[in-house]
Amino acid sequence: METKELKNAPVSERIKMLLEVYADLNAAAKKVDDIAYTVFTGEDHDDATEPFLLAIDNAHRELSRFIGLCVYDGFTSSSAVV
Repeated sequence: METKELKNAPVSERIKMLLEVYADLNAAAKKVDDIAYTVFTGEDHDDATEPFLLAIDNAHRELSRFIGLCVYDGFTSSSAVV
């Protein structure tokens, strides 16, 4: 969807797209963790994956905050299409 079309999209469509990104982050974290288990074991696995998983957690937090802002803005905007 192009930016111009996205700007005119209903709030629900934009939120749906953001939730898809959230799910993609979950899938990426799971895939990296699965691959890491084939390379590292025990504590080495935890040490190797911790920075990545912490970054994913931070991305989840920030994306959740952003989704909340979009929902709030969408419902408080007088021109919003839900």
